[in-house]
Amino acid sequence: MEEYVKPAGSFFGRVLFATIANIFIVLSMMVICVGAFTKNVGYKATVFDKDGKEIATYSYHESQGKDQKGADYEKQGYTVKKINDRSELSGKGLTTFNVTSTVISVALLTAFIYSKLWELGTRDSNAVHFGRKKKNTFRGLKIGLLGMLPFFLILILFFIFDGLTGGFYAIINANFYAINRAITGVGAFGDVSVARRLLLILPLLFAPLIGQLAYFLGCKNISINEKLIYKNKKKR
Repeated sequence: MEEYVKPAGSFFGRVLFATIANIFIVLSMMVICVGAFTKNVGYKATVFDKDGKEIATYSYHESQGKDQKGADYEKQGYTVKKINDRSELSGKGLTTFNVTSTVISVALLTAFIYSKLWELGTRDSNAVHFGRKKKNTFRGLKIGLLGMLPFFLILILFFIFDGLTGGFYAIINANFYAINRAITGVGAFGDVSVARRLLLILPLLFAPLIGQLAYFLGCKNISINEKLIYKNKKKR
């Protein structure tokens, strides 16, 4: 068990770091796509008197025509502060966000966990070759599953506490934000069917599978980077 605990802890740390980085990536991509694919459709307004005291709030939509309410308040000497409402992200904009955020997030997650498991596979292969270690073909998968245990526990908590929201689960598992959001939506987690909840296990298996692939290639001393560079040199 000792040979799994330390690398599993490192694996968890790398997945956690990738998750935090991907939260910022998802939020940044959302801002970019909202700015590029949506438009202002109205605003929420807050009305203040001359002393800066809030006296009223209201919502305005462009379909209502002229904002007569705001004009009346301003005529009376009140200040109207507006926060724009934008149309919902949908169609091409939503597809662009889902695809780009997923591709970038998955690539980042893979980059964080691949090299360490590949190096571990190389070291273990050498140790087996010189008789210092027994062959353990699925060590990468076992390390990955153990390292992902905290994320599985989080999923179990969401199973238990139905009042938590699917949108919150999607953001704290931002490596697959768009996929998790498509499964859970943004409402109460308790409204999600058991079958759909079980689908949330699949994204959590990606990291252990990549870990196993990296470990296997490391054991075989197969470097994807070297092969790509070698092929590029031959083309030149």
